[in-house]
Amino acid sequence: MGTLPGVNVEVGAPISHRIDAMLSGTRASIAVKIFGTDLNEMYRIGNRIKAAVEGVEGIADLNVEQQVERPQLKIVPKRDVMAKYGVTMPEFADMVSVLLAGCRRSTKVVACLILPSRWVTTVAPPPRIYVA
Repeated sequence: MGTLPGVNVEVGAPISHRIDAMLSGTRASIAVKIFGTDLNEMYRIGNRIKAAVEGVEGIADLNVEQQVERPQLKIVPKRDVMAKYGVTMPEFADMVSVLLAGCRRSTKVVACLILPSRWVTTVAPPPRIYVA
């Protein structure tokens, strides 16, 4: 197989096979990976490859994994607009993070305050603040 262009032969122990499976994303001994941007086209190509090799003697458990498209949001900062308003990249990243995931606005702090008895009648209690 070393004479076939594009073919890499590898011999290893079971633990190295396990690590290879984790890195490659498949436990198959032989896998054909197809890369591209159009998942439907790659699936069609995968099925054509499957049809071409399923008659080979010794082939077992032949399958094509269907990849599922996941919606993505691409946020590209307009640096000229950011510069106009004095927004830095870290500030922009923080704003995007808050807009997408939210943030904690406050922390409830419970404390015990001991006042001298002479203050108790002269100091007004703090106002209650309700936050929704």
